[in-house]
Amino acid sequence: MSVSTARPRHVQLKTRRIPSAESAVMQPVPVGPSRQALAPGYRLRSFTIDGVLGQGGFGITYLAHDQARDLAVAIKEYLPSELAMRQTDSTVCPITENRREDYAWGLRRFIAEGETLARFDHPNIVFVHEVFVTNGTAYMVMSYEKGVSFADYLPAGGTLSERWLKRMLVAIVDGLHGVHEAGYIHRDIKPANIMIGDFGEVL
Repeated sequence: MSVSTARPRHVQLKTRRIPSAESAVMQPVPVGPSRQALAPGYRLRSFTIDGVLGQGGFGITYLAHDQARDLAVAIKEYLPSELAMRQTDSTVCPITENRREDYAWGLRRFIAEGETLARFDHPNIVFVHEVFVTNGTAYMVMSYEKGVSFADYLPAGGTLSERWLKRMLVAIVDGLHGVHEAGYIHRDIKPANIMIGDFGEVL
């Protein structure tokens, strides 16, 4: 199966809840403050930033409160550490003029990924509420799911029974089927991109 280069490479998956006493429930590990992160209390449209959920080379994910709908959401901010930096007025800009084109290309990809995810209405694919541009960058508003990555879960001593693993794989395959039916390919299925939630579900 081929996919247009205009389409994003990654599609996040979420399985149906799998209630099972066999699965250990682990909470997210607190993330320390970042000089690049938006401060708690900062307002993005109708969203109030509560704190940082995670951060990596391509951006920062926040826990936020949607004031309009009165619910917790996760907001991913495009802020690639090798290409961009936060300014004192909270806007984001390329670190140098030479990186402007790379930053703009990545920004377009980020927006396209969010718009792609927003098209899906499937119980096994993470729900994207909206994507918007402000502060010189873009933000992807997603349903908030508690959990830890499969990569972090296993070294912590977590175990998965064969029965639980089969249920988990069936749910993942169901989500992938929905992705493939829409003409997309995931291309980045790995432990770091699989989240185990409070009820043993995979995010």
